[in-house]
Amino acid sequence: MLRKKLTKNFLRGDSLVEVMFSVGIFGIIAVSAISLMNRGVNSAQTSLETAMARNEIDAQAEALRFIHDSYAAEINNETKEFAALWEKIKSRAVEAKDILSSAGYTAAYPKFLNYPSKITSCEYDSTNPDGSAYSDGSSKGIAIIDKSFALNTHKLDTTSVANPDNVIITTLRHSDTYSQIRYSDAGNLGSTTLSTNATSADGIWVTAVKPTSANPQYYDFYIRTCWNSPGQGNPTTISTIIRLYNPDY
Repeated sequence: MLRKKLTKNFLRGDSLVEVMFSVGIFGIIAVSAISLMNRGVNSAQTSLETAMARNEIDAQAEALRFIHDSYAAEINNETKEFAALWEKIKSRAVEAKDILSSAGYTAAYPKFLNYPSKITSCEYDSTNPDGSAYSDGSSKGIAIIDKSFALNTHKLDTTSVANPDNVIITTLRHSDTYSQIRYSDAGNLGSTTLSTNATSADGIWVTAVKPTSANPQYYDFYIRTCWNSPGQGNPTTISTIIRLYNPDY
């Protein structure tokens, strides 16, 4: 009789409470594992985007140095292949007084040396989403709107630099992915040919700043990036600055 009773107890199924408890533990473990996987994927994606953006920054910096050094090397030559391009870049420089003063600067010449705290968007504002700026939540973004530019690093050959419009990119937009120069690959799909037609600079721009002088001794080039990374509440920003001394000084 005792043996029969023990056998009956061993064959008894799990109660509803036990089943719910088991399912609850499994759900917690599953959700935690998925969350960890998502964080890992987001971290890897952010690292990749940051590396790509840094590559774009380095490319812009090297292009500026190359143009500057090429012009400096040919100052005393009869043929000045990079003269027009360097002069066009200089013409887009903003005077330091327009951005360093605590008052008096406008939307076109704002104080932009540091990123504002609490950046909410890389867009200029809701009415101008393709502006070369980032927003701090106010109606206006903070950047040099009409002076910023980027360089088409695929067109630094001597046949292209004679016309600065082939190299200087003024179509600056916010980026949906990472900061990059957009190139048109139309007609070259599957081709190994390097596309040289730049359509826009997405989330990356250069602003040249010069001392207030008729013949400035140097130019500072602020290279900025701003884009939205996955899983990040605020936009990701990276920047650098290089100083190039004026060969004509």
